[in-house]
Amino acid sequence: MTTLFENILCPVDFDENSIVAAKTARDMLQGRDGRLYLLHAMNFKFSLTDEEATLPLSDAKEKLEELARKHLGGQIRYEVLVEKSDDTAKSILETARRIHAGCIVMATHARKGFDRFLLGSIAESVEREAPCPVLIVCGQSRK
Repeated sequence: MTTLFENILCPVDFDENSIVAAKTARDMLQGRDGRLYLLHAMNFKFSLTDEEATLPLSDAKEKLEELARKHLGGQIRYEVLVEKSDDTAKSILETARRIHAGCIVMATHARKGFDRFLLGSIAESVEREAPCPVLIVCGQSRK
């Protein structure tokens, strides 16, 4: 059986909304060929050398693996990706292009008003510039 989307990219920031997005992406692939790419783009508040960033990046990769074991349950093929990034949206878009994503499934924090003005919307930026369809999932904890 073939799948509508061969490669699905799912950015994860480890909150409940991104877990809902990962489960949604899993369900889109379940019983079909394809691969789910779980991506965590790490933003450091201060400049780190590649050597200094190794441990936090390694910890994030382990955390992604744990999330995959717990929520994907070996039901689909997946790969975890962790990247050091200054711009989360740009990192997501570059990864989507690199892996030839057929779809991006991502969570939104559904911020409103002043919070959105200050923080912007990563989901909105990705949706606007993505090379493929984007499914935006709003989980349980709306702000």
